[in-house]
Amino acid sequence: MPINYAEQTYVFTAPVALDYPKLFTPVAFKDKATGKEKGEKKYQANFLVPRDHPDYQPVIALANKVFRGTWPDKPIAPEWFPCFANGDELADKAKLRNKDNERMRGCLVIQARSIQQPSLSVYENKKLLKLLSPELIEMNKSKFYAGVLCYPTILFNAFEVGKTGINAYLNMLLSTNRGERFAVGRDEDTVYAHVTGGPSNVDPTAPKEEAGVNW
Repeated sequence: MPINYAEQTYVFTAPVALDYPKLFTPVAFKDKATGKEKGEKKYQANFLVPRDHPDYQPVIALANKVFRGTWPDKPIAPEWFPCFANGDELADKAKLRNKDNERMRGCLVIQARSIQQPSLSVYENKKLLKLLSPELIEMNKSKFYAGVLCYPTILFNAFEVGKTGINAYLNMLLSTNRGERFAVGRDEDTVYAHVTGGPSNVDPTAPKEEAGVNW
């Protein structure tokens, strides 16, 4: 099915925290058994969307709409949304590994990836700076840190190669260069477990009464 960029793209209206950013050099997942890189290298980032955030319900609704447009008769279930994860579950799993991902608790975690580097910009001193050259990107790398408040633009698209479902592609990212910096360790195994090691058992796309948790 051809991509309808206008109808499948979500532009955040309020800032969310950036987490585990890989925005300047694409990376591939590492196979736990062999330690070797697996799959295509991609740029990626996580976004933490609290339950009371104004974009929380709308971004879930758009992902559901894209799913329904592709599979009208298939029941919505968490395994079809590898781009979404329950922040409470990620925090609990990290705790078992003696890691600290408490910042994710109470949030929908969106993982967005893309083969092409997303368009980057910075809002600072009441001015919007588009990073249109490698030189500008290099000068402003420090403004895309884990914890910075930002406005992502995400394309939701159905994929039917291998395991089917909805992916989130990071098209654009605007940094405010504000926000408390996260003390991020290297706990990608926990953070990306919903992508590399099976889905969450909580459905962040369902209404609250169907999800079985207090989203």
